[in-house]
Amino acid sequence: MLFTDTTELKFTEPPDSTGFGTPYGELVSKEIGPAGGKIISDDGRVELIFPADALSANTNISIQPITNLSPYGAGKAYRCEPSGIQFKKPVQFVFHYTKEEAEVCPADLMNIASQDDTGKWTFSKYEDWDSTKRILKGSIHHFSSVGSSNGARIRPDKKMIVAEGKVNINFYDRYGTISGPFLGNQDTHPMGSRFWTVNGTRDGDPIVGFAGPGTATSLGVYTAPKVMLPDSITISLFFEYYSEILEANVWGVVSCKILVYDEYKVEIASKYTGRAEMHSQLFDKAWFVVRIFPNSKTGESKFEFIAKQNYPPTVIKEGKNGPFKEKIISVNSQGHIDVTSHKNDKLSKNYPPKVSFDLNTAEVILCQVQYHSRGGVKGPIQPVPIQPIPEQISFIANGESQHQSLSCRDIGYEVTVTPHREDGK
Repeated sequence: MLFTDTTELKFTEPPDSTGFGTPYGELVSKEIGPAGGKIISDDGRVELIFPADALSANTNISIQPITNLSPYGAGKAYRCEPSGIQFKKPVQFVFHYTKEEAEVCPADLMNIASQDDTGKWTFSKYEDWDSTKRILKGSIHHFSSVGSSNGARIRPDKKMIVAEGKVNINFYDRYGTISGPFLGNQDTHPMGSRFWTVNGTRDGDPIVGFAGPGTATSLGVYTAPKVMLPDSITISLFFEYYSEILEANVWGVVSCKILVYDEYKVEIASKYTGRAEMHSQLFDKAWFVVRIFPNSKTGESKFEFIAKQNYPPTVIKEGKNGPFKEKIISVNSQGHIDVTSHKNDKLSKNYPPKVSFDLNTAEVILCQVQYHSRGGVKGPIQPVPIQPIPEQISFIANGESQHQSLSCRDIGYEVTVTPHREDGK
């Protein structure tokens, strides 16, 4: 499945005002005077370089990492004190970015984000870029909360989707850097002016899902694979644009991550014969939905029950033996299939994973019975205790419907496993 992207760019605008960040690292202080000097944040990510005569007197300068609430912020923000101080000469703001941050937004499209005391953010472009050392350099003229923000990026409507689900991918470009017509195919760029990859594969494939042109309201659409992967999915848009720092047409990439989880509805049904000598028959069923999702931190998947339903047994035939009849009372009974609890959950590490767990095995009430004699004499209503079935359930999370005919304690039962998708089917 190869996509040719001819859609127009669609832009999403974030808010320009937010709350204020909270401390997220150690405060560093240093006295700097008219001769100039440098102060570095505790995490080493930000340097403030004061040229000579930027300050008119010795001043206690401090910088503290805080949470970055700027729209599409990259890493932490930094609270610089004394707040509001104006510099006689611009102070250089040096930002050390990571390889991972450059994969979210091209470094030369990142911005300096400054927040005033009303919460409003303003943005300015960096003036210099060293891709080898991964350093961006810009200028600030006064102190406030300051950090780095992505000037271009893609973002999914949802961060998690079920297998075979779809999600819109929106595009954001603060300065309109690439909002004009694309440059088109050139000999030096055989890939064309814009293309998508999923986990490094152009356009994707059935294993990782597909990314391609969007709809009237989005730049792109991602379609998840039939079976989830053990980690998150990375979707990337490669595009051609004019870099003001490099003064040349270059290729850039913006990326985002999506977690693909899986869901299955498991239905258990069984016909049960009561007391052998009475030959009564009951039908019992229950169902539950299992959600399986990858754990990006450990690489190991896990699962949980997100819905379940027990039903009281349905009477197929009441018992009879000679002059005695067996009256079945199923109201408020649990039946012999009980999905109220589970334990010993296991998910194999192979792909696709095998899901297995033990269901409740504590004694439950199958139903209640009352025996009638030919003369109209009725005995007391008696509960019928039973150890529920099945003891264990297992299936393969392979995106396919599955059916098993099994037996537990000489009682036969049927298990049907159905993928649970966006449309509920």
